[in-house]
Amino acid sequence: MKNLTDGDFEFVFNFYDEATNFIADKDKPDFAAKVINHLVDFGFEIKPAVKEISDHCEHLGEAVDVYLNSEELEEDVFDEYNEDDEVEDY
Repeated sequence: MKNLTDGDFEFVFNFYDEATNFIADKDKPDFAAKVINHLVDFGFEIKPAVKEISDHCEHLGEAVDVYLNSEELEEDVFDEYNEDDEVEDY
C-alpha cells in the first residue's frame, strides 16, 4: 500500500471540499466514508494519515474511525484454519 503524500492530501482535500459544497449536510458523512473507502480501494494506506485526515474535517475523521474499527474487527482468513476453506468432493 502507498502512503499519501502532501500532494495527494492537497488533491483529495481540495476535491473533497469542493464536492461537499454541493452535498446536503445529511449526506456528508456517507460521502466522507466513500472517500475513505476509495482511497483504500486505490491502495492508499490510511493508518499513517489518520491525524491529517481527521484534522481536516469532522466527517472525514468519523469515517476514518469507522474504517479503522471495521478493519480491526475483520478476521484474517489466512492467519488461522478456516473449515470453509476445505475442498469438497462433489
